[in-house]
Amino acid sequence: MVNGEDLTTWQSNFGLAGVAMKDDGDADLDGDVDGADFLTWQQQLGGAPLVPTAASVPEPAAIWLALCAGLGVARWRRSLSPRSVTGG
Repeated sequence: MVNGEDLTTWQSNFGLAGVAMKDDGDADLDGDVDGADFLTWQQQLGGAPLVPTAASVPEPAAIWLALCAGLGVARWRRSLSPRSVTGG
């Protein structure tokens, strides 16, 4: 159960980065104790055991990066294809 003791743990370790564990208040298991862990605590208060609340979601910038990479590959492949030259 999530309770006030978990909040105390989170407060004590707030700002811990890179090495934080669940017992330190890292509710989302990302290695740090931050606001996202507090939100998880709020959502789970009095409810189910503390578990990560969010799945990995790609950032919008990653979509643009993938699109640009795809266009670059398409352009490169087109430059490799034989060109027909009409003689005159």
